Amino acid sequence: MTDPAKPMTLVERIKELSGKSGKPLEVEVAQSFLNWGSHPGLDSEWKVYLGTHFQDGDERIRELDVLARRIQVNETLNLNCTLEALVSCKGFPVEDHPVTFSVSRAAIPEHEEPDLLHFVRPPAKRSDLGKDTVRMLLYETRLFDDYKVLKTRRIVGFDIFRDDPKQGMRALGDRNLFEGLDSAMKACVDWARRKLPVASREDECLVRLQLPILVLQRPWHDVSIDGGAVGDPVETHWGFISNQYPVEHPPKPLTPLFCLMVSRDKLEELQKALLGVYSWFIAQGMSAVRSPK
Repeated sequence: MTDPAKPMTLVERIKELSGKSGKPLEVEVAQSFLNWGSHPGLDSEWKVYLGTHFQDGDERIRELDVLARRIQVNETLNLNCTLEALVSCKGFPVEDHPVTFSVSRAAIPEHEEPDLLHFVRPPAKRSDLGKDTVRMLLYETRLFDDYKVLKTRRIVGFDIFRDDPKQGMRALGDRNLFEGLDSAMKACVDWARRKLPVASREDECLVRLQLPILVLQRPWHDVSIDGGAVGDPVETHWGFISNQYPVEHPPKPLTPLFCLMVSRDKLEELQKALLGVYSWFIAQGMSAVRSPK
């Protein structure tokens, strides 16, 4: 432990600041996918990539922190089930406190259910796979209660409050957190447009889905703003965002795209939830192939 009375060396200062960055968190998140890759009912494991890139608009290239992809092939049904988690990570100095603002469904009802980008081949006349996956994920992360009523609150805004010894608590704005959310969302949009190599056969059936996730270095405080009244901040580890997002070119009606938000201390629970969702996801794919609509 560093002696507070003794000035820190250059190496010590660099190490301290490195611990406050998001890079160690990216590696920890990637490792969590690898650690929880095996499952008795699954043949596949996660393939994890650090430092992948995606295209934001026509020209801008941006980096994604973690891309995790899982592909399970059912040779009998000629079925490829692919789940991609596109993860953005955010770290903070100890003096900075992330804050979310949330509303209940009773206060601001959602006109459309949260959705996830997905692709089904051969195409179905109608697919609710994205919406169904959101409900399953919220159930697995205990954000649904036993009666399937949404218990969590929808996040509608961010801020970071800095505890400054000289200036007191002050707001820094939402840029840092919004950049993390935007990165995960736009990476999903870009990857959904990209065709992956064939896993088994050229004529294989395909069910593929993209899941954006925002991981924070530590729990954050959520503030209810139902009716415009500011509630008491509550420390929390889970949440979700559902924003109307442009996902198609040429522009079409916006999609209520879902993003899961989770703190670092819940990575193990996140991986358990993803295994449950993926097992369910494969069953949905098999059902679609056996009984196409």
